[in-house]
Amino acid sequence: MIAIQKYILIISEIKFMILRILMIFTITPFMSHVVSGQSLENNNEIQKYFEELNIEFSIDGKTVNPLIIYHFTGGDADMSDGPGIYQSVNILEAQESNTFYCDSCLGTKQFYFEHVDGRYYGEFLYEYHGRTLSGVHVVSTSCNGGGTGVWGSILFLKVVKKNSIRNGVKCEIICLDLIGEAPANTFFGRHGRENSLYIDKNRVSIVYINNELDAQGIEKITTEVKEYEF
Repeated sequence: MIAIQKYILIISEIKFMILRILMIFTITPFMSHVVSGQSLENNNEIQKYFEELNIEFSIDGKTVNPLIIYHFTGGDADMSDGPGIYQSVNILEAQESNTFYCDSCLGTKQFYFEHVDGRYYGEFLYEYHGRTLSGVHVVSTSCNGGGTGVWGSILFLKVVKKNSIRNGVKCEIICLDLIGEAPANTFFGRHGRENSLYIDKNRVSIVYINNELDAQGIEKITTEVKEYEF
């Protein structure tokens, strides 16, 4: 009986060794080819899109989806929260995703807020101003989808390559990161704040012209300058 058990154990070990040999000479080379092939192709694609985003702020010749920019302003969060909740997005995955889909968005810098019955009641748009030498992209936004006012933000964004794991394979992805925010054009009727923006090397200068009413109801115009170094 003991001899039979030893014989069965030896047969099992031989089967296991044969299986391991088959895996080494068949499955492993195939998997190595798939992984290295995907990694190489992915890195080439990543570099191409990374350069296009940093030079043109576009993907395959299309402007960055405005819903993504709206996302950074805090627009799809509670309005009282404002920007800052959303700090990073996988830009290649987000550009044509269902999450950031709207009929008129792709290839434009604006979209319209729409009632259930199809009527428009406002719009969001952004303007791309350029980037600093250190790679910070400057975008200003304008939104009038929340009543009679117009709200704006100036966003400081950076295109960043990050390590990730997709489908169990290590790879690089490209993220658009929000690294800062400043006030922009804001109006209530004919009163509010208007701004001009200038980029010089790594400095962003914003000139604000404020048109407000003082305590006596008299219109008062003031000017201030904000500078940010990146």
